[in-house]
Amino acid sequence: MLANCAELGEGCQDCYSGSGDCQDLACWVPSECQGQLLAQVQVGSDNECLQACKDFGTDCAWFTFDSAKGQCQLLADCGTLGDCISCLSGQRQCSRNNSE
Repeated sequence: MLANCAELGEGCQDCYSGSGDCQDLACWVPSECQGQLLAQVQVGSDNECLQACKDFGTDCAWFTFDSAKGQCQLLADCGTLGDCISCLSGQRQCSRNNSE
């Protein structure tokens, strides 16, 4: 963690900077995100769903992958997390390195 940040580089499209009081990311949560739906697409995996959210643009802040349906929901926000036994949800900043 840096004590200060004199300038931000522009070479990294998937990088995020912020103050040290940022909240932890919600990644690979076994539930269904309930918020403003932007799009719904068919994908083959949770990783593809995360990538679809990133590819959609900055409007997509959350994703939910339902493995039973092969369905990926791209969401602008996530007010609550609902029960879904076949779902995994997370924020667009997640990566496969974030523990499940």
